[in-house]
Amino acid sequence: MSATSTSHLITSLRKILQRQLVLSQQLLELAKEQNAALVKNDVALLQQLNERQQACLSEQEALERTRVEIACKLGKAFGLKGVPPLQQLLPHLTKPDQEALLALRKELLRVHDEITAVHERNRLLLRNGLHYIVFSLRLLTAAALQPARYGTNLNEVVTPSFYIDSKA
Repeated sequence: MSATSTSHLITSLRKILQRQLVLSQQLLELAKEQNAALVKNDVALLQQLNERQQACLSEQEALERTRVEIACKLGKAFGLKGVPPLQQLLPHLTKPDQEALLALRKELLRVHDEITAVHERNRLLLRNGLHYIVFSLRLLTAAALQPARYGTNLNEVVTPSFYIDSKA
């Protein structure tokens, strides 16, 4: 492979990683907005955020496929097998390309870690909300299935009456 096409592939890889970084930052902001929407219990906003998130993820997946193709071509040009990770490609690149790609990698990993932390908070909020719903339902059904005793002489009750109609 010629030096120009290798240079073109490296430039393409750099642009893809830059776009992936922008998308990752957008996903981070969406995750933070989801956190606020979960706290406010704003279901409509959550649906909008999920749609926007899906659009970002679709683009991210397409970029990832392209990145893998480029990495394979670069690996082949440098005599590497399979899909070489960035660490294996770096020794074959110029110093400025190495620094640029390492900086992008570092920032992508930082944003990824931040997204993971926000998603964990969102997961805990959802889990706590679900536990509260289960607790409330158990409390309500337990109270509803108890016989009504207020104002009755239990010695004279032939059939107990329930708070909730059993036929409902």
